[in-house]
Amino acid sequence: RDSPKTPFAEGVRTVRTGILLADIDKKSKKVLVTSAMPQEGKSSIASNLALAFSQVEKVLLVDCDFRKPNLARYLGVKGSLAGIGELLQEKVDKPSKVIHRVAPNVDLLSVGKELPSPGQVLTSSRFADLLESLSSEYDRIIIDSAPCHPVSDSLLLAKYVDGVVFVVRYDSTPIKLVQATLRRLSKSQAPILGLVLNRVDPHRATKADDSYYYGKGYYG
Repeated sequence: RDSPKTPFAEGVRTVRTGILLADIDKKSKKVLVTSAMPQEGKSSIASNLALAFSQVEKVLLVDCDFRKPNLARYLGVKGSLAGIGELLQEKVDKPSKVIHRVAPNVDLLSVGKELPSPGQVLTSSRFADLLESLSSEYDRIIIDSAPCHPVSDSLLLAKYVDGVVFVVRYDSTPIKLVQATLRRLSKSQAPILGLVLNRVDPHRATKADDSYYYGKGYYG
């Protein structure tokens, strides 16, 4: 979690403001945060976006990175938490028993200790019903999911959400991979709310010849 006065925190608030301004009718209640590749900072963006939204809304942060869940660790929550797995297998009868308060106005629902295969979860009506029931309890649900390129989890998740925030690590992820992933995501029902260019080198980014930052096709 970042200090509220750092450039990173200010950037996250800018992302929040962009979503709010584009969502006057509050249709983007469930927001998926993903990336093309691992190590692009999507979990950091998801966590800090939840904290930014919590200044004006009640937020649920959901860890749906079933392959490598780390939101609890990132937020400093110790121990192995029950979560989605236990709910879907009916080992816990109420979501409130596995939802943890991690900050003012921010709750966390973790993957859980006993999770069926991601494919089983993401194609089950029970999972869809869980997300829908949680929507009535919160103003905003921020979902952190697996990167799109190695696995198809995020593409399956996209059909359950109202919008997608796509994180790209500056000067790292190949532009063609970003474009291909966005094309795949665009086929889902959820609109792309925006791209977050993460870990930007401010010195290089200001150079007119920076083809990565200004490259043709990246924004178009």
